[in-house]
Amino acid sequence: MLNEIDDVVIVGEAAYAAEGLDLVSSCNPDFVILDISLPDVGGIEVLKEIKKNYTDLRVAILTNYPYPSYRTRCKELGADYFFDKSLEFLKAKEVLMELASETCQ
Repeated sequence: MLNEIDDVVIVGEAAYAAEGLDLVSSCNPDFVILDISLPDVGGIEVLKEIKKNYTDLRVAILTNYPYPSYRTRCKELGADYFFDKSLEFLKAKEVLMELASETCQ
């Protein structure tokens, strides 16, 4: 999905929390897409760490677990966006296209 958006460059992918945090640190991305279901540490913990160290970094949660309690908690921790993979996937793409155009201006 991301490869289809003009002006979006994927700087890395990570399946594990530490790997993802290392990528954020080394790649200095404009935007992070995070799933709250990770094999090791929950994505909510990763979100906390990202927002603690990179307060201005925009983060979107894209998940199959769109429960209201998760949405509320992620927003409280600073997530800029929260998308349900099954119902809001196209909306996530629209937001990314908009952010990419903002970054390129």
